[in-house]
Amino acid sequence: MDARLLDEPTTEASVSVAVGPMICSKPAVYEIAGLRIVSAVKLDELQPMLGRFLHDYQPTQILPDRFVDRVLFEGVGHVLGAERRVSARCGPFGYRIEVESAPGIDIAIDGSRIDWAPGLSPDQDLAAARVALLGPSLLVAMAELGRFSFHASCAVFGAAAVLFVGPSGAGKSTLAAELSRHAGWTRLTDDVSPILGATHVSPRYPQLKLDRSAAASAIAGGSARLACIYGLDSALDVSVAPMSAGAAHRLLVAQTVAARLFAPRLLARHHQYVGGLVKQVPVRALRYPRRLGALDEVRELLERDISGPA
Repeated sequence: MDARLLDEPTTEASVSVAVGPMICSKPAVYEIAGLRIVSAVKLDELQPMLGRFLHDYQPTQILPDRFVDRVLFEGVGHVLGAERRVSARCGPFGYRIEVESAPGIDIAIDGSRIDWAPGLSPDQDLAAARVALLGPSLLVAMAELGRFSFHASCAVFGAAAVLFVGPSGAGKSTLAAELSRHAGWTRLTDDVSPILGATHVSPRYPQLKLDRSAAASAIAGGSARLACIYGLDSALDVSVAPMSAGAAHRLLVAQTVAARLFAPRLLARHHQYVGGLVKQVPVRALRYPRRLGALDEVRELLERDISGPA
């Protein structure tokens, strides 16, 4: 597989897998977080850009066996809805990421290309291979290209996108889903929210809990302008208050998806990015009781907070 994810829409990027039923007769163009992926692999989880095909694709390959200098992570990770063993290593040419039951995946050091590691076995689980691609591998490549993703759900109120950030069990999905039941609100992302620069949230990343068409049709133009970030916490009463820059920075660093797999150089860039993000977008602590009966009060508070002074 070869994937080049680039900002320039006129520059074609590529993904190719020469094994089994994943091959498409005509490679299609997909989009995630403002990046184009030209794919010879059938990616049912993504929506192709209609009418865009690549007819003369020739796969390339990253230099093999150059990804073993440093172990970044070995352990169990949460990959697209399931706990799987994950290992990540990096070297001067890029990363090698291995997910349980899937072939290894190599990522170029600049995130511009993703290849199956040498030695792909035809009896390996192709579903697991797709998970490995759409999970940690794509997230690391996106981060190298400046698209960091957060453990967050996003909802849009009017023209303002707000991000609900927190660990698993914090109530992100429940809150965004409840808000979407009310006039003026649309749920844009669930669990994983890629940020474009410091201003926009993209709905293009695969969303396991959303209908495939929901995020794509939620907004025009492919992204929504980020107005505020809310860190979720439990409390007896409903309240919202500004977070200090330090607390906001720690929250977003801790809730960045796949950050354990980042090379040291990328980690430094990530901290710099988060520092800029908290200067441009307000970050607030949203505290409320963990019971459904409190969510109407939470919604009313959010609507006042987003709309500002009357």
